[in-house]
Amino acid sequence: MTHENYTRVGRVSGRYYDAEGGALELFPWERLKAEERRAEQRKRDYPGCNSRWTQATGSEVWCTAKSGGISRDWVGVPRLLATAEGTAQKERCACVQLERSQQPGSQALLRPYPGCDLDAERCKVVNGKRG
Repeated sequence: MTHENYTRVGRVSGRYYDAEGGALELFPWERLKAEERRAEQRKRDYPGCNSRWTQATGSEVWCTAKSGGISRDWVGVPRLLATAEGTAQKERCACVQLERSQQPGSQALLRPYPGCDLDAERCKVVNGKRG
């Protein structure tokens, strides 16, 4: 690389670049952007459920083709999706394509609501476990 005012004299190596100028690790803002992209993709892959609670009937979760503000061509079934927030493990209700919820390995992230049929688009929530 040439420049009319500056002469290249070397490279800075250390935390982010090696001696040949290759990237060693992402800059903090690049890591944050990558995490944001992964979170946005996860919201598209696992959009939130609709939910309702009344004193008379308790809690209920269900899925539609626009649940979680994500328009799609499938409705899905409500599942508890394991999420990590910092060091804490949490769960939230997510609408999942039925076929995807039955794939091997999906049980690590997704689990059905207790007492709810595996193919139901609407579930009563028992034991105060809301999505």
